[in-house]
Formats: sequence, C-alpha cells, structure tokens
Amino acid sequence: MKIKLIVKNRLFNGKEKLSLWIEKYGEIKEEIEQIFTFFEDSINVKEKRRLSKYYVISSENPAIILSLSSAIQEIVAEKYFMEN
Repeated sequence: MKIKLIVKNRLFNGKEKLSLWIEKYGEIKEEIEQIFTFFEDSINVKEKRRLSKYYVISSENPAIILSLSSAIQEIVAEKYFMEN
C-alpha cells in the first residue's frame, strides 16, 4: 500500500496545495471509507488511475490532510500487527 503526501505551489495565486494520494488496497478499504465519511464535510475525494488505483484527497485546511494521513497510518499498522 502506498500513501503519498504531495505539496504543490500554485503559480497563479501563490497558494500551496496539499493533497494526499492513497492507493486502493482491498484489505483496509472499509476502514478507509469510514474515515472518509467522518471527514466528508472537510475533504474532496477523487479517484485516479495510474498503474494502480488511487484516492486523491484534498482540502483547504492542511491540518485535516495531516490528521487523515496519521489516521490511515494507524490503521495500516494495526492491520499489520493483528495479522502477525
């Protein structure tokens, strides 16, 4: 599973854009979708397809993106240690 945090600087208005790319991963798909419903008022979720399928999450508030990233990392660690 891949999680990418991307920060881009927009040229036309000088604002930074913070987005989180999360690879769709079958084992924790339900948990990720529950997190999306919890944050649904604050985030925009799109689906992109490259070599793998990704969720692309963006928000005006960078704290929301960082909180979402840490929540997903906790789920991944919990799932890994429960299996082993």
